[in-house]
Amino acid sequence: MDTKNKTTAGLLAFFLGGLGIHKFYLKQTAPGILYLLFCWTGIPGIIAFIEAIILLTMSDDEFNEKYNAEQVVPDIASSKSTQPAQANISYPSAQQYIPGEAQSSNENKQGVAIQKIAEILIEYKKLLDENIISQEEFDAIKQKVLSAKG
Repeated sequence: MDTKNKTTAGLLAFFLGGLGIHKFYLKQTAPGILYLLFCWTGIPGIIAFIEAIILLTMSDDEFNEKYNAEQVVPDIASSKSTQPAQANISYPSAQQYIPGEAQSSNENKQGVAIQKIAEILIEYKKLLDENIISQEEFDAIKQKVLSAKG
């Protein structure tokens, strides 16, 4: 896993942005090639200077969400498409993770079930933050996952 650093990207954009080096660093090969092809015009240098300011003033969370998202949650990145969110998302049931009365006898399994439910809710919260699902859909999913019985 190759995690990108915000400061490195910003400094590359500032000093070598006219050649598109920061674009290659951020795994944006096509724009990097365009910067390289048109570097003689000076326009990529001006754009890169603006991008350097944007990159250096961007919050760490925003940078990670934009440039390191595929390392964090690969399933979320693959669920994006041009179709409506309802068609792309299958709502997992908490029943998969909470087998009911058999669980109550084993606290370790119960802890694992709670952790998996939390992971599900975190993934759907990320989808909500990326505007892939609406607040109403998130609330419905949360209610369904938290109220499911074994």
